[in-house]
Amino acid sequence: MRRIPFFWHDMPGSFRPPITQAELDALPATLFIRSRSWLYDVRPGDVRLELRILSGLEEVVAVASPRLGPGDVGCIIGFEADEGHEAMRPDEKMISLADQLLRGHRQDGL
Repeated sequence: MRRIPFFWHDMPGSFRPPITQAELDALPATLFIRSRSWLYDVRPGDVRLELRILSGLEEVVAVASPRLGPGDVGCIIGFEADEGHEAMRPDEKMISLADQLLRGHRQDGL
């Protein structure tokens, strides 16, 4: 796992978090993964944190459940699809329409 920059009174340092897979399993990913649309609500088990070797370094990665669709993944705040994976991009028109409908229902008192 890569080192994380650490600052104390503007003095730099770094540390490597002592994270094991068991500790990651105990940490619910829903603590920091949020949806930007009410069309998809993040549920426990939707995303799992795992330790994997990437480019020779141990990294923490987020692994989406196979039950999620590309639209669900596209709604996760901060998610950016790799180039060439058009299906993983959020449907901005659908999100906008859903948000308009939600605002309309709230104004109607529903």
